[in-house]
Amino acid sequence: MRTLAPSELVLPATILKVLPPRPDGFDSHRELFPRNTGLPFDAITPAVVASDLAVSLILRPDRAARLVQQHALDPSLPGLQEAIDRLIKAGFDVAPANAYQAEVLRAVARVTVDRLIMLASAAPMPQVRAIATDRLRVLRDRLRGGANPGLKIEGNAPHYGLLSADITRFLDRPAAPYRQPAPPGTPPGAPIGDSGIWWLPPYGTGSFWWSWWEDEGNE
Repeated sequence: MRTLAPSELVLPATILKVLPPRPDGFDSHRELFPRNTGLPFDAITPAVVASDLAVSLILRPDRAARLVQQHALDPSLPGLQEAIDRLIKAGFDVAPANAYQAEVLRAVARVTVDRLIMLASAAPMPQVRAIATDRLRVLRDRLRGGANPGLKIEGNAPHYGLLSADITRFLDRPAAPYRQPAPPGTPPGAPIGDSGIWWLPPYGTGSFWWSWWEDEGNE
């Protein structure tokens, strides 16, 4: 849960100050974080990527089914509902220290809702779908409530409104395909600067490029 804390996901101001916009003519590549801001660095998307790594692993359908099973076999162990409630708490019950943290927290909340909808719509185990749907219904009612303390934070009202609308749309049409855009991909990391595994198909042994390298490029 600490990996979802906004204090862990924001970038230091000293780093943001030295990240210039990407020069015109320099294409994107696989080692860059996705961005919604065009050429300037997107300070929010890395938090989306990082939080989705944690939330998507916790809400994997097979792991969710194991949580249901382990709680049934030993009620002293946490079940799926407890895990989901902890995720919701991490995304909605944290007080941000500043506007940047508040925006990152909204990103975590969006990731949590999207992954819950995916779980509720596609998990093979019906008990998992039932629990995820129930938690979404409870969260939707909470977001609609005027006493929600999160509404006091500037910028949360429109965000909560959209989340509530998206949850309602799913609950009203659970059989309809969920069309929420896929979360941004994760940069592959080390080794930084690697140009890719170019020797694998379609560029591998037996390919046109391999034959060209043997016949022409190696002369």
